[in-house]
Amino acid sequence: MDYAQPSANPAFQRLVQDRYFYYDVAWGVATGAENGLDQNQMLANLWGVSAAEWDQVNAHYAQLQGQLDAQTASWFGMSRQGAWGRQIQAASGAPAPPQDVEFLDVPQLAAVETAAARFDWDGLLALLGSIPDPESLDYALSYIDEMPMLADAMPVVAAQHPQNPLAGTLAARALIGYAWDVRASWRADELTTSQWTTFHALATQAEQILTAVVAQHPGYLPALTSLLVAPVLRS
Repeated sequence: MDYAQPSANPAFQRLVQDRYFYYDVAWGVATGAENGLDQNQMLANLWGVSAAEWDQVNAHYAQLQGQLDAQTASWFGMSRQGAWGRQIQAASGAPAPPQDVEFLDVPQLAAVETAAARFDWDGLLALLGSIPDPESLDYALSYIDEMPMLADAMPVVAAQHPQNPLAGTLAARALIGYAWDVRASWRADELTTSQWTTFHALATQAEQILTAVVAQHPGYLPALTSLLVAPVLRS
């Protein structure tokens, strides 16, 4: 019996088809539960998935455990679990850690991190937009582009703000960070077919977003700098 019943929800279909996405959501929900966050709110706000659909997907993957690449899942899980832990602590209202050198270099960074963790996308864009010089903004993007919640939420936000080059750039950078989590540290000839397919798709999506941003805003340095990285991902 296949527990993944048909659904018109694209997020549900992606959960069924993309095991890395499934693992990412699973780590996020589990870490959120450990920190007192409401599972239904996380599922709805970050991924647009209902609790009933999540139960169906879990049942589906329970059937497939013997068919999954345990080594790949382990590497990916360890990477994403650590990333989710810090963000969920901020989302749950835990006290912010003392500012370290990285935060002192870009004072807005602590507030940026908290806004992202609390799903405040407008606040996130406003804070990043307040960083005055391109070098500091690029540093901030490099710091936050591996925040787990951004890889799926920001492309949606960017589509809602088509005239904002920062939104598109942030979405692409988040996709690039996620792509590297899928690939981990393996060489191309060491990747499974699933890893390479997912890695390539994420890199291509990021490159397409950046190309569109640069076409509309030719002088926007953060997008131009990011665009130099995207093709390398597919090598």
